[in-house]
Amino acid sequence: MNVSRNQVQGSLADTPLDKILAACKRHLITGVIKVTDGHKRVGHIELRAGMVDRVELDGHSDATTMVKLEQFTGDYELEQRLPDLTGALGGAALAEGDVSGVPFVALMRHCEDHALTCTITVTREAETIEIEYRAGEIKKIMRNGTVDEDAIVDAAHWKDARFRVIAPPLDIEVEGWPVVRPQTAPFTLDDAAKAARAESAQPVVAKPEPKPEPKPEPEPEPVVEAKKPEPEPKPEPVVEAKKPEPKVETKKPEPKPEPKKPEKKSPAEQRAEKKKKARERAESKPPPDVVDEKHVETVKIDRPPKKEEKPRPAPEPAKPAAKTKENRAVTAGNDRDLLWMLFAFVLLALALGAVAFLL
Repeated sequence: MNVSRNQVQGSLADTPLDKILAACKRHLITGVIKVTDGHKRVGHIELRAGMVDRVELDGHSDATTMVKLEQFTGDYELEQRLPDLTGALGGAALAEGDVSGVPFVALMRHCEDHALTCTITVTREAETIEIEYRAGEIKKIMRNGTVDEDAIVDAAHWKDARFRVIAPPLDIEVEGWPVVRPQTAPFTLDDAAKAARAESAQPVVAKPEPKPEPKPEPEPEPVVEAKKPEPEPKPEPVVEAKKPEPKVETKKPEPKPEPKKPEKKSPAEQRAEKKKKARERAESKPPPDVVDEKHVETVKIDRPPKKEEKPRPAPEPAKPAAKTKENRAVTAGNDRDLLWMLFAFVLLALALGAVAFLL
């Protein structure tokens, strides 16, 4: 008896199915999970690189199968399996063969296409080359226990070497206990390829097509006599209806709008309106600095023309009384001129005050 490193079992009552699937997804496991419900119902879940690829319950599969399996409380069994060259899962987690039957390059492409997590070991005489894959990608290349990236080139040219493909042991994180069973023999990849080629080489025998059944002859349809066409009735003369005369609508005279009554204004508004009119009148008049000639003429005061005085003869010293009279006349004329000038200055000041008030 052998304790398998690629197969575990347990109870769904202790470890639910979704927890098992999560662990398989983290470790990219390729294989099969078998579940039971404690009776006779058996379900199978096929995994490819940790992802669910196919689900069956008692040989049937539909959209509700996975939901039904998640409700099982019986036992489960997880087994790692590697796919053969046809893509179907083989019977073990170990495969072997010869590079003469399966070339080394085809073996590498097989691991990449199926996203396998495994190790390929190629042996020739005393040399051993190991290629470690994870999810279909090369992680490490070793020759005789030493890292050698160029060793893959030599392995591709070997013609008489043998190879082994083995999946890594299940991680401890995947809950369950190992299965004790006889050691599983590895399957040969070359045998699966030959079987696939043999199936494709067999001639396909075409099944004879069934003869078509004779169709019953259709019964003759009864002859129906055609009816004579009835004479069409004469159309009655169409009497045109008189059009109603259009009514002339008389327009009603529109009422005249009543004149608006002047609104009574408050004393403050009347005073403001008076000031506004006075300001407009003042703005319409030119300022006193630019008054035209006509305006200046209205301000000027007409003075009487001065009489031309004839030169008077020099007073005779002998007549003092006459000289006194002449001095009085000159003084009186000067006083009269001063009064006229004072009067004109007063008028000009009043006019300027009025203009300033209006402004």
